[in-house]
Amino acid sequence: MNFYRLKTKWGDGVDFYPFMKDHQMLFLSNVKDPSTEKYTYFSKDYMQPGDVVALSTSKETSLKCSALAIIKSKLMPVNSAEALKEFPFISQDAIEEDFELYCGFNEDLLICKALIIELNETIDLPYDGDRILNRGGYIDNSEVQNYLKQKVEKLNLESLNTTYDQITDLEELLTTYEHKNLILQGVSGTGKSFLTTSLVERLLNNEELKVKSFQDYVQLGRVALVVPHNSYTYDDFVQGFKPYVKEDQTLGYHLLDGPFKELCQKAVQDPTHKYFCVIEHIDFGKIGQIFGDLLPYLKDKYRGPQHSLVLQNERSNALQKDGESPKPFYIPENVYIIGTISSLNNYYENYEQNAPILWQCFEIYHTKSLKALVEDPIMRKVYAAVERFIEKNLTKPSYNLQDLMIGHSYFMVPKEVKDLETWRKVRWDGQIKHLLREYYQADLVNANPPEILEELLENFKD
Repeated sequence: MNFYRLKTKWGDGVDFYPFMKDHQMLFLSNVKDPSTEKYTYFSKDYMQPGDVVALSTSKETSLKCSALAIIKSKLMPVNSAEALKEFPFISQDAIEEDFELYCGFNEDLLICKALIIELNETIDLPYDGDRILNRGGYIDNSEVQNYLKQKVEKLNLESLNTTYDQITDLEELLTTYEHKNLILQGVSGTGKSFLTTSLVERLLNNEELKVKSFQDYVQLGRVALVVPHNSYTYDDFVQGFKPYVKEDQTLGYHLLDGPFKELCQKAVQDPTHKYFCVIEHIDFGKIGQIFGDLLPYLKDKYRGPQHSLVLQNERSNALQKDGESPKPFYIPENVYIIGTISSLNNYYENYEQNAPILWQCFEIYHTKSLKALVEDPIMRKVYAAVERFIEKNLTKPSYNLQDLMIGHSYFMVPKEVKDLETWRKVRWDGQIKHLLREYYQADLVNANPPEILEELLENFKD
């Protein structure tokens, strides 16, 4: 692991850090030593995946660092065919315009994928006043190298890399392999919703060249967010007859479009951009009941106008209105459906039988590295105690700790929490203990969890 420093702003110019943070990438000049005409350390010949770059937005020459970046791919010329393939938001015609805005385009500009970790505060890298950067930004001072190494370790690099790689894998499924329907499945708390929103943000921000949140895209109509329940039906999701009160105060019915049909109609009008339907806990509903006659048309090969159909309620509505022809409907190719599912939900077995036919499934398991995201020392002990409780009481050989361990998000303390002791007890009593009891009732473990948190910590010490 080598360490570098990169300034994201020069003089009074534009700070290009937001652009790089949004796209999780770095771009920098392939620096030549003027005395030798040879490339120095800011070069694809030196910088490698796994190297760390301290990012500084300061105009000063001091080593003020506001973020760290871990290089995730080899460096490549920004105008190369390889770069254009890896970074689809860049077009050949727009390269000079896009990049000159930030740092001035030149033929030696390089680009690479990176995991950028924003620091909570700006830090001053320690040095004794002597210049510690050689030509090209390489940090060759051992004290500063050790300091950065410790900082990277404290920031849970392994767990952040795991999350980054998961999002990258999902992105590849949707873009490279062009799967339109994706299911994220795993135990509660493993980060399915976080990965979904992060993936959608990355893909849409890459299209728009802007920094927007998942909720921004919901408001803009680029994302339809649905949370079904056991009574959620086709009439709610696609199209259905809804009651209303007429002017004469009698009850009438009119045909209203649901969120999925509305999203598809917007996508038809805007075929060059991606649209997403995100269905949280898709297993809480009944898939056949939700999609109805559209279920076969979810397959990639049945997308587009050549596979139009008349929706069942549209046909009934046309029959009620003499002389009106029913309107055909199809799922456009630029609509992507992402669902999340708990692999231990009671509805899971029925869902699993049909999943491979319509969905590309992505499993999210408990991993040791994600434990590093739990910062509170007491909750770290709770996490370890829950692990030991599950391991000790497993009943079915077909399941192991990886399948059953409650996700790390249940053990992470929200930033706004002030009374930690109360929060820990509420989280244990109201959620973690409840989930472990469900395991017991489902015969996945052979013991009920302890009633109080202190008993768990005492009986299952780290």
